[in-house]
Amino acid sequence: MRSEQEMMKLILDFAKEKKDIRAVYMNGSRANPKAPKDILQDYDIVYVVASTTPYREDTSWLSHFGEIAVMQEPDDRDFWDNDAQPERSYAYLLQFVDGNRIDLTFQALETAKENFGKDSLTVLLLDKDHAFPSLPSSDDSSYWVKKPTQKEFSRCCNEFWWVSCYAAKGIWRNEPTYALEMMNTAIRPQLYKMLCWYGGILTSFRETAGKCGKYLPKLLPEKDWDAYLATYPSAEKSALVEALRNMLNLFRKAAHLVAKEFHFAYNEKEEIGSMQHTENLLQNKLPHS
Repeated sequence: MRSEQEMMKLILDFAKEKKDIRAVYMNGSRANPKAPKDILQDYDIVYVVASTTPYREDTSWLSHFGEIAVMQEPDDRDFWDNDAQPERSYAYLLQFVDGNRIDLTFQALETAKENFGKDSLTVLLLDKDHAFPSLPSSDDSSYWVKKPTQKEFSRCCNEFWWVSCYAAKGIWRNEPTYALEMMNTAIRPQLYKMLCWYGGILTSFRETAGKCGKYLPKLLPEKDWDAYLATYPSAEKSALVEALRNMLNLFRKAAHLVAKEFHFAYNEKEEIGSMQHTENLLQNKLPHS
């Protein structure tokens, strides 16, 4: 596997050889001094160019970076049917056979000037024309957990207590895939949001939870992190029941703490009503016919 030094040289050499690449900057975890370092970190690289067109119409340049195992072009509008603006910015996500990965974006100069520095994880690697301003040392402040508003808090609570009933219904009906889908795509996002706010309080809102909550252990007490991990069940019915109960109890704890910290109004009635109905289903207290 090519080393970090080899990869950075490869990235910069390509930019130096191409006259139309006027600057290079880096985002992502490799720009974050607090991120754990390992060999699987992506290289999030932006090449600032006069035009993205040459790099979209002729991709022979890809061979410069090595043998590709799999790649994706998220800004290909014809393939993805999205509203990307390839003339302004076009990305290639490249996973190489040797294990390295580069998320490589070609960005038009005006677009780059609009975006440069908005992400606190930005490191300028090359600026041929001195077109970009100096930036403070990169940090992850753009990704710190933000304090909630009363409306955000109330919406989160209402959605959580409402969709919890769906998961309980799936368990009652012996529909494990439905129950799991509700738990992971409807309930979990609200639980995660509340835990981030709870962890934000504990860390003075100066930490990030990371992508998919990978840094939540840094924000939460160990027992609460363990409780969160216990909300990921197998498809077996007793495991689903236990996991859903864990979700309800953990959310309730965090929501009460967040409400107290920010003096938010909290709808106890919907919590009690949802928990009672959910528990009736989990205990099979409602007849099946």
